[in-house]
Amino acid sequence: MDWLIRLLLAFQLTVLSTLADPLGDEVAGLKLNLRQFRPLSSNELRLVVDLAHSAGLKRVATIAAAESQLAQSQHLVVGSEEVVSGRRISQYTVWVCAEPFAPGGDRVGKFSLDSRERPYQIHHATFTIRGKPMRVSCDSDLDLVAADLAFSALEAGRITYSTDQAKTNAAAIDFATPLSVTNKEGKVSIIFKTSDRWCWDFIDGRLKKNQLVIEQASRGCS
Repeated sequence: MDWLIRLLLAFQLTVLSTLADPLGDEVAGLKLNLRQFRPLSSNELRLVVDLAHSAGLKRVATIAAAESQLAQSQHLVVGSEEVVSGRRISQYTVWVCAEPFAPGGDRVGKFSLDSRERPYQIHHATFTIRGKPMRVSCDSDLDLVAADLAFSALEAGRITYSTDQAKTNAAAIDFATPLSVTNKEGKVSIIFKTSDRWCWDFIDGRLKKNQLVIEQASRGCS
């Protein structure tokens, strides 16, 4: 009988120890997209998740390297579970810094968090670009119909230019690599990925029936 009691106690302790590590369960279920960022150990992932909790993110589901075209590569974007509604996707995120550290922030191991950091809701939408589904950053109120028209015009070459300079600059842009799109008050702005990870291309324009009139095209670098 003693051996049975000991076996039951051991089983209960095992169950309790499993339940006592919700952070470990959270880390085990993470979806990672670290790209050019170095691999993270299980302990480092726990530190990153713990920092995100301290900023107010209740449960972490994803950790991704920040897009190098729009941010320094020492940042990690830590996100909640995604909410999908048709072609629209939303998610709450916080940014965790690796060395160098955020000034005046909370530091845990090799990672830190700006003391002002709070969960921020980001939005994406899915588009078909040259036959392939692609997720593109956008505003929550993006007009999907107008955005579809803009991407369709770019793919089909239904483009005109308001200036020769815009035409010259746009010639170097790869329209198959959109990172973000916005459209407000008849204006369309799209940012594109480049081969230089520190730079991005962008166009500003307007829709005219089924054509896109590009008014400005340029490149920016961080």
